[in-house]
Amino acid sequence: MNSLRAMLAEFGVVAAQGYRGLAALRAHLADEASGLPETLAAALRCLAAQLDALTPSIEALEEKIRQIAKADAAMRRLSAIPGVGFITAHAVVAAIGEGRQFARGRDFAAWAGMTPRQHSSAGKRRAPGLSRQGESRLRRLFALGATTLMRNARSREDRATRWQRSVLSRRPMKVAVMAQAAKTARIAWAVLASGQAYAPRREATA
Repeated sequence: MNSLRAMLAEFGVVAAQGYRGLAALRAHLADEASGLPETLAAALRCLAAQLDALTPSIEALEEKIRQIAKADAAMRRLSAIPGVGFITAHAVVAAIGEGRQFARGRDFAAWAGMTPRQHSSAGKRRAPGLSRQGESRLRRLFALGATTLMRNARSREDRATRWQRSVLSRRPMKVAVMAQAAKTARIAWAVLASGQAYAPRREATA
């Protein structure tokens, strides 16, 4: 998909993000009067054909993972956490089992590269950004779930938690997303290590 976008952008053909934009690019590619060089158009049609062949296989594998996760008690508990679906739940259990190699949730989040780097000098401590070291696949999955949560929190403040509203009011969206991802990771570890079901914390009412 990225190759199709990049190559067509070189010729001024740009479309929206996501599958809708990709569909527009493919329609342009299929148009014989598009004005694209024939050699390029032929090569990109090959890429599009590969995408068509891969998509059913990817969907079949994802469905198999979902079925495995639904049948596993630990994965079902994890999937009940907001921002954690069956794919992420399966990935967490596959990566760390019961999670007992970590003493606390922060250690798990740090292992996945979702805690700030520490830099100290002359008695001053600074956090220049995320370490991005560790298990990048889990970090990506948690970040995807967190993106959905924080976008919903920004558009529907009445459904956002107090913590989400506070982070969004003080930090850029990307920073807020990774803060949510780290928080979700810590919750996931707690649910996994304790063996208990996820129970959302109730906020105090005024």
